[in-house]
Amino acid sequence: MQAIRTIQKPTSGELTIQIPEEFINQEVEIIILLPQQVSDNQDQVAEHTERYLIAQQFKGDALYPDYPTDELNVYEQ
Repeated sequence: MQAIRTIQKPTSGELTIQIPEEFINQEVEIIILLPQQVSDNQDQVAEHTERYLIAQQFKGDALYPDYPTDELNVYEQ
């Protein structure tokens, strides 16, 4: 799926969008939303806290907690 995201502030009842050539003569879906406000940050903090608490429930449950994982770091290979 190819998508275009743009944030614009219309000054009238019309909005003009430039689309790539491969979109021409194709059916496209247009969704117009108001941008989300500051509450997004609070949602992200709540989600992070929830994930942290879930991870803490499984702390120490690894089959081999002392297994060396240094060799498995794909970014350093």
